[in-house]
Amino acid sequence: MNSIIRLFGTQEKEIQILIRKRLTKKEFKIIKFMLDDRDAEDVMRKLNLDQERYDELKKSALKKLQNIDETLSQNLH
Repeated sequence: MNSIIRLFGTQEKEIQILIRKRLTKKEFKIIKFMLDDRDAEDVMRKLNLDQERYDELKKSALKKLQNIDETLSQNLH
């Protein structure tokens, strides 16, 4: 989770663009709401999702962010 916070909190435009390109709009919103400590029920209601779809999108977004973080780490070393 720290790597996700670090990725989302970065001021580097390239990383922000990369995140926006890799995540769908709903995945991006789910992660943003998670970082803002929003209630999952509220997020599902706002994005018109059921629990199953919410869980799928959240899992997918976290995996994509992990892959982005790993890619960036490899490029820095």
